[in-house]
Amino acid sequence: IDVAVVAPPPPPPKTPRPPAASPPSAQTWLSEAEGHVLADVFDPKTRRIAELDAAGRLAALATERKVVKLRGFAAADPKALRVDDGRLVWKGRTGMFYGGDGKTGVPIENIERVVLGPEVAQRDGKPGVVDAFHVGALPSKRAASRWAYVTVTTKDRSYVFGLDDEAEASFFASALERAADAAASRKRPFGNGVLARAQKTWVDDDAFGGSRPLARLCPALRPMGVVLAACAEQGFKRVAGVPTGASFGARAPEAHARRLSWLAMAVLDAGVDSTAAVSDAHHPSVAAAAAHVAQMGDGAAFLAISGAAFSVDAARAAKSKKRRKSA
Repeated sequence: IDVAVVAPPPPPPKTPRPPAASPPSAQTWLSEAEGHVLADVFDPKTRRIAELDAAGRLAALATERKVVKLRGFAAADPKALRVDDGRLVWKGRTGMFYGGDGKTGVPIENIERVVLGPEVAQRDGKPGVVDAFHVGALPSKRAASRWAYVTVTTKDRSYVFGLDDEAEASFFASALERAADAAASRKRPFGNGVLARAQKTWVDDDAFGGSRPLARLCPALRPMGVVLAACAEQGFKRVAGVPTGASFGARAPEAHARRLSWLAMAVLDAGVDSTAAVSDAHHPSVAAAAAHVAQMGDGAAFLAISGAAFSVDAARAAKSKKRRKSA
């Protein structure tokens, strides 16, 4: 009997596996237009917020700055402002002290917080001191913008100063609040620092009012946007438990912008002395960010959307919570 030998059909060609998704790269959630704007408005001196140690911040605060000091809603005087021997002092630009608190100075340990821009409105809903003064003052008598003002608050009163520009205001406010906390041996709750509060205020007020580039980032923080983007997109991707991505970018999910666009600012507020520290999961400020996300009821979802790794501890906590709900 003749048996026909039938050759087996050739195996189907192997379908190549799609390449693994790469982790988010720098400025993933920033539009192309926003990338250009960040480069245009970047002020290199804002790097000092992430790079100076305590001694460097005090040295920078000791440098005199030309400011206007507000007197109520309608008046301001030109002053020279600096920190001298642990006190915030100011004098007239002619070199003569005008008297009052500026002559004796305010001990920095008595400074409870520093406000960047028009953070606090009046209780009746009317504009606060910064907004009311800035709108009514002549351009030559006021700061560059409403976000270039710094309010220094003690237990007894507040002092409002207008600086040259937003970059100088953000650096001065950050350095002064951190120096004040250090002098008072005070640990500020995570997310309650001056930069994070400014971003939260912007998100609550104006961040979703337009489609212009960087609309979701507080104007006072735009000169340091390159630093913030590097922290969020490059630094955080090396840290399990912290969402990766510049959540203030136009391409970020709105929930990220509303809930977490201040995360990079909070890490800087909590204290880093180098940009490399932002990618160190064991650094106290970065660990505080991971702890904050782990405590969020939907923290795992935010991490998954951003492509970030969920830390083992956070994952265990989430599973435990799920088991308790199903019990």
